[in-house]
Amino acid sequence: MQELKKWKIFLSSTSKDLSKMRKRITVFLRNQDFDVIRYEDNFIKHVNKNAQDICVDNVRTADFFVLLLDKMYGTSFRNDESISITQAEYLEAKTCGIPIIFFLNEELNNEYRNVIRELVNLGESPNTATLSKQLELSKLTYVAEPKLLLFVYELMTSEAGNYASFFKNYKDLESELLNRLKDFSFSIFDKLLHKQQDSLRYRNEFWRTLDEILNIYYIAPDIKKIPDDGIRYIDLSKAVFFMLNKEQLVTIQGKAGAGKSTEIVRTYLDDNIDKKNYIHKMKLFVRLKDIPIKIFNNFSPISILNYQIETMLSKKPYKYFYDDIKYHLYFDGLDEIADSPIESDIKFYLTPEILKHNLVISSRIETSDRMKNYLSKQSVFPIVYEICEWNQKKATEFLSKVFTNSPALIEKINDTESQKKIISIIQNPLIATMFVFIIHENNLEFPTDIENRASLFERFVDRWLDRELSRISVGKTQYSKLKKEIRMAWRIAAWELYKARGLNMKLNISQIIEKIKLKYPRITKKSLNGSVFKSLLFENMATSDITGFVHEQFMEYFIAELFVEYSLNIDNYFLQYLEKSILGDVNGFVKAIWDKFEDSKLLKIFKNLQSVFYNSKISIQMQANIIYYISRIPLIDSFLIKKFFNDVSRTAPHIYVRNGALFSLVRLGDLTAEERLYEALTTNEDAASYNRRLHLEYFSDLLPEGTPPVFDNGKSDWSKCCQKLLEHIYDNSERFIFTRRIDIFTIRNLMFSRQRRGSLDKESLELIHSSLYEMKKCSTKYLELIDKSITEYILLKELWESLPV
Repeated sequence: MQELKKWKIFLSSTSKDLSKMRKRITVFLRNQDFDVIRYEDNFIKHVNKNAQDICVDNVRTADFFVLLLDKMYGTSFRNDESISITQAEYLEAKTCGIPIIFFLNEELNNEYRNVIRELVNLGESPNTATLSKQLELSKLTYVAEPKLLLFVYELMTSEAGNYASFFKNYKDLESELLNRLKDFSFSIFDKLLHKQQDSLRYRNEFWRTLDEILNIYYIAPDIKKIPDDGIRYIDLSKAVFFMLNKEQLVTIQGKAGAGKSTEIVRTYLDDNIDKKNYIHKMKLFVRLKDIPIKIFNNFSPISILNYQIETMLSKKPYKYFYDDIKYHLYFDGLDEIADSPIESDIKFYLTPEILKHNLVISSRIETSDRMKNYLSKQSVFPIVYEICEWNQKKATEFLSKVFTNSPALIEKINDTESQKKIISIIQNPLIATMFVFIIHENNLEFPTDIENRASLFERFVDRWLDRELSRISVGKTQYSKLKKEIRMAWRIAAWELYKARGLNMKLNISQIIEKIKLKYPRITKKSLNGSVFKSLLFENMATSDITGFVHEQFMEYFIAELFVEYSLNIDNYFLQYLEKSILGDVNGFVKAIWDKFEDSKLLKIFKNLQSVFYNSKISIQMQANIIYYISRIPLIDSFLIKKFFNDVSRTAPHIYVRNGALFSLVRLGDLTAEERLYEALTTNEDAASYNRRLHLEYFSDLLPEGTPPVFDNGKSDWSKCCQKLLEHIYDNSERFIFTRRIDIFTIRNLMFSRQRRGSLDKESLELIHSSLYEMKKCSTKYLELIDKSITEYILLKELWESLPV
């Protein structure tokens, strides 16, 4: 991090009458850690420049301007009788927009007011002409020069809104100066605001490139309020701003890539400053993952302000902000502050001091729910807006508008079969934008080889590298090698960032490069130090910290690529990842990449996972995660996988692992395993408790606190798990029939352990009932299992009715 600079104050006054005062004020300000600019010791003489011009030049280097006036007007500027050097310095500060505070000796102020009073008594309005005339007639007793009062008149009537402070002696001046230093608060904030706005509008090469392609095209998302009040097509920035002014805490939630950050940035940029009442509203935008946790004992708006002063302005913290400022705080990325944020992580950021101010937060749904759970304990209830996933209409509308001038492409996009494929891939603005990028880079040809999100990311990264390498004129001989090396570098960077975040650490670009070189010593310097490698990384320009990729899904995708690569050849990275808790978004990419593999590769992955599983040194958590991954390997002939699960379900020493193996067999359609698992769950409380955790892991990634495996503590949030289970129960496809009874039992068991209904309402119960009986009418193949599920439903309903609302 570059060295922090002191705030500079230009001290302006006449010398003959204020020399002692200047010395004492200089000492005082330097003791307050300001850099004082004054002609006595700061000005460098220039052989080709007038000393008076040097004085004015130095004004431009200052952050603030402090003016002291007593008896004297001062030496004329460049032998010009119209203004003094002191007034010339003031005018330069005013022209440059440097904030000014000025101090008048009380006797000088009295003299000035007497002259004004005389003008009023004469029935004349104070202006330059009448004031000059009155000065000639007045008998001045304190002011040595009439021009000084003309200068005071200019100060008092300045359109800049200056007001005077008064002093009799040094102690008065020191005390008043200490108070007036707060007046520089808004100037500092204004600098931060413009720096922040520029940063958000032009973040890096990645965003600029996409803006070029889309011509900064924007399509507003569909929004719903939670709980749903039926309102759609909300202009989110206006709605959020309205709620902030009502002093309401607001949450913008949605799935990855839904456009949460775009919306919170848009709201921030649209939220204008009221410059007349700025003390009552200052707005700060904070990417939460950029804030180092260790530097603040008490997270507050002032700590945020000073951190941004350090990192964005390269200045030392400012100690004199007003105490009664009201902030509009924009917190982006609550879900990105930790590996898997728990209540203690959220509590760090949403302190009582933060919650005093107007606040809008963006987060993925899972973390948002944890936040709401924490806030409810503080009797704080946010207004929640959820960004909806794109439906077919939204996606095709977006693509059609972007490609208005490409009739052949529009026809292809509107083709029924193409639409089905588009909708299976495009579910949010990020994915849509990448899809558009690929079409552009593919000479406006519709991509035929993109089957899922993973293949979309794969193609996008490939095309992105083509574009960026061509921009820097890389030779053909190096092209393929550099593309491969940069992709590998991104993967390692993603993994290192992911690990660092889990440990609340920061990494800079040089540290990441060293990690990459350690793993791949032959990787070229050109791959690592070029702009292409950095183009998808988010780097804080002031601190050089790398806090993530331009979008979290790039980090998740590269981690998945790395995991897949090492699943083919057992590696330390592979083992490290297996020790981690299951991450749904990363694993979605893993599964999508595996779907494209041939059976020979998949078989190798299975055998590698199996060999690690039977290593006696691995933890129970690693064993459970291996079962999770093996159950998702898309081998056409799953005999070996089923045999493995059968063996584990009968021989594994830990019930948590046996449960996982049985559950995986059920997912693969083994009805015997379904019966065995159900019997274990209903007769063994340990099995039932681990099943609750298993479902929280598998379906919602909402894990109980503590180092796994642990018993479910009966407190962890299960609303998203319940929602996912209900989606499976309502789905009549065959793959969910096998888990139906277990899913219903799990909901019942979660309700029983917590002794509350949770998110299960009467409508949901009725839907379970109707879907089961509808399936019974349509299918005879699994009639016995459906009947068992109906029996389980009756038990669920009885429990639901017995619990309080």
